[in-house]
Amino acid sequence: MFISHHIKRELVNIPNRFLPKRSDAVSVITPRIGDNAFYVFDYLSTSTDYDVKFLFVQWPMPSKLMTTVLENMKTKYGEDKVLFLRSSRGLKHYYSSSWVFSDGYVAVTKPLGNQKVVQLWHGYIGKRIGYLNPSTPDETSLFRWTTSVFTTQSSFLALQFIAEFGLSPNSFVLTSSPRFDLILPKQSKDRAFNALSSMGIDTSYKHLVLAAPTFRRDRMNNVDPHSSFNIISHYLSEDVEKFLVENDILLVLKPHQTLTKYPEYLNKLSKERENIVFIDNSMLYSNLLGITNILPAFDALITDYSSVFVDYLLLNRPVIFYVPDYEDAIKSLGYTVNFDTYTPGPKVKTVNELISAIEAVLFSEKDPYLEKRKCIRDVLIEKWYPEDNTKILLKDIGFL
Repeated sequence: MFISHHIKRELVNIPNRFLPKRSDAVSVITPRIGDNAFYVFDYLSTSTDYDVKFLFVQWPMPSKLMTTVLENMKTKYGEDKVLFLRSSRGLKHYYSSSWVFSDGYVAVTKPLGNQKVVQLWHGYIGKRIGYLNPSTPDETSLFRWTTSVFTTQSSFLALQFIAEFGLSPNSFVLTSSPRFDLILPKQSKDRAFNALSSMGIDTSYKHLVLAAPTFRRDRMNNVDPHSSFNIISHYLSEDVEKFLVENDILLVLKPHQTLTKYPEYLNKLSKERENIVFIDNSMLYSNLLGITNILPAFDALITDYSSVFVDYLLLNRPVIFYVPDYEDAIKSLGYTVNFDTYTPGPKVKTVNELISAIEAVLFSEKDPYLEKRKCIRDVLIEKWYPEDNTKILLKDIGFL
């Protein structure tokens, strides 16, 4: 299967050998809105004279949402800035680009001549992927073939990515992350509240808490929607709702984007509840937002095996790890590091323990994980700045 996949890539690469590269042409290819590649596109579109195009790949976005996002992006950035990758204009711009940026999507072709493909990977530690996953997809081996530069925020993470993708150590550039510009500047909290308000979420509660659990896998290593949504249902228990109401806390529940493929489960979450609101990628993407845009609004984060907590460490606010299925999940998802060592927060396994943990992190004067959060942050994120993280990254990779 790999041979046929590889041959297809070689065939697609043929036009790349003949079309000359334009020094002012830049392509951004990603299925994600509000992530690293998106913010590189935003910066280059608004602050430079480069001919930059956002080349859409549809996964994992439903067609109706895709239409809304396209219209909003064209309104904000201009009609000529947004194209589909698999269109004649999209492919022509891609083949003509001297620089290509992505944050998880495998590039179409092998970079040739002075063309550079930059992978602004979106994740950190967490679920095993690539060569560390027993069901490695064919695309994993192609990262090495299609990537010129792989950015990472620490030497620790670089070693992990070498193992996951088989990349050469020489391809790594230690630098910051464009997403950090949504977290670190002084105005980030106000912008996060505005982002929540744009989605119709009331932010007047005494405390706001974000719950962002990841998905679960079955024995065949496929996404298991039943187990995934079973975990989400724990947050909707009467005991949790009662505690939130009594303490004037709003819980914002954000399932993993993979679960948007299961509307029959998502629809069950749409029931109106006191002090609990549900958001998904359609709400974020239609407003040209990602989860990073809203992180600074929250007083605490609840997650499990997701790496979303790593960005949140820059705020040095409490993190709770709700892991009622710890043994099964670690076995099915895998984890790239020792979970207990690299997750700086209480590990809770029951709803009652979860309620107690929320109460402790919000209302106790003691913060027993304060120093550990700083320690893990410094291991996982060596490069971060109060502002201009995107501009600094572009300088570090030799773009500016």
